[in-house]
Amino acid sequence: MAQFECVFPSAYSFDDILQYFHAHLTKNHGEYTGGSDYASGRVRVAVRVYERYSWFGGNRVAMSLTLVGDGDRLHLTAITAG
Repeated sequence: MAQFECVFPSAYSFDDILQYFHAHLTKNHGEYTGGSDYASGRVRVAVRVYERYSWFGGNRVAMSLTLVGDGDRLHLTAITAG
């Protein structure tokens, strides 16, 4: 399992970041398997799960993305499992 966390500067929008990662992960043989969105006031949360087959391990590996936005403050967490 690996974990990546990042805080984005206010120059980026919530939707732009979500779209960028979705496009990048599905372009590189990842399959979007599900997600959920939540909003309350200024706070937005998007959870996305991607999966692909690993030739090295002979199994499927998954990655979950969680993007949290509070106005212009954005935090992304990506966690892999396989």
